[in-house]
Amino acid sequence: MPNCLIILNPVSGNADLEQLKTLLEQHFSAWKKVYYDTNGKTDVRDIAQLLEQSPFQLVIASGGDGTISMVANAIWKAQTDVALGLIP
Repeated sequence: MPNCLIILNPVSGNADLEQLKTLLEQHFSAWKKVYYDTNGKTDVRDIAQLLEQSPFQLVIASGGDGTISMVANAIWKAQTDVALGLIP
């Protein structure tokens, strides 16, 4: 079963996170999913550590440009070739 890390920024934009999670559950039903909500103290190192600890095949980042940049930076820092999906 493939693993997916889903990073959500609960304060970015006006998205309904419960609706988004429901859609992700439907479309990635065969995947093991790990949800990670960012906060004001989230750091690139936190996400990089998650990526280093588990073999994810996909990272989905949902948020604004700061969230997307932080996740892309974490992937680079973790030196992994994981695929990145974006939900602005």
